[in-house]
Amino acid sequence: MKNSFLFGKYVLIFLFFSAFAGISCKKDKTEDEKVPTKKELLANKWKVSNIEDASGNSYIDLPIDQIQCLKDNTFTLRADNSYTIDEGAVVCDPSTAESGTWSLTNSDTKIEFTRTTDTH
Repeated sequence: MKNSFLFGKYVLIFLFFSAFAGISCKKDKTEDEKVPTKKELLANKWKVSNIEDASGNSYIDLPIDQIQCLKDNTFTLRADNSYTIDEGAVVCDPSTAESGTWSLTNSDTKIEFTRTTDTH
């Protein structure tokens, strides 16, 4: 009986130290979380939601052909700095479909597009 009590005692001590070691080695969540860069946040598919002038006047709903055909285009920015613009159902004349490279400029506040090929 004394041996089983000692065995149980050692098992409890082992479990306690195992749990303590597991907890102490656990990393904080803030260490694991990587804050995405602006470039990583922008790498996605985009559609035009508004067109404004410098004064903030919106022109997206005006019946201008170039605005109407631009509204349904898909702009795809990739993390490798490439981009494509694909025409939607309303095709622009001349077409706005193209591809190229993009980069952030002006302290990461503007996107600069450099066309490399036309896809029309």
